[in-house]
Amino acid sequence: MRVSASTELICQLAAREAIGGHFGEIEPDHFCLALMKFSEFPVGEIEKMGPGGGIGTTLANEVKSLQEEFESRGVDVKRMRRKLRGHLGKGESWYEGGQLHRSHESRKMFKLAEGFAQHTGDETLTAGHLLEAILVSPTKAMEEVLGDAVRTRPLRPGRKKVSPGGSLGDAVRTPPRETPKKPQDDIPWEL
Repeated sequence: MRVSASTELICQLAAREAIGGHFGEIEPDHFCLALMKFSEFPVGEIEKMGPGGGIGTTLANEVKSLQEEFESRGVDVKRMRRKLRGHLGKGESWYEGGQLHRSHESRKMFKLAEGFAQHTGDETLTAGHLLEAILVSPTKAMEEVLGDAVRTRPLRPGRKKVSPGGSLGDAVRTPPRETPKKPQDDIPWEL
């Protein structure tokens, strides 16, 4: 499965969150923080990026979609991002350069996100798929900080159809099919 430019960027942001918090691996909470940070990017400026605006328009659309989703859930992303970061505290690992890997839980989250993408017929893993995975299996810290915003409520109706006449709620109840393990499943995110 291909990975969108936004997903690559979110992975970089998540790695920076893990490093800044002195964690030895990138945890799902770091991806949640990265999604919130990504949603704060200025849409107008992003649209101007890239040759011909293609990549910029795609990134801007994903940012806009995340902004709308967080807004519909009543999430003040800046405040909640800071609160979640504070709730996580500091780890005991010091970054010494090189590769930082996703934790086992983060890899499971990515598998779930890939399942959502496959279920909807998407060939590319996007920021929206990562958010879907977080919403159906939030960590304890996410639940404590974000409350009802992450408690099993599917994405806004109409945001994305699962199948003709379906809704994302159908995808939440339908387990994603397993995908064979590929070498990219353990991609480390370098800074």
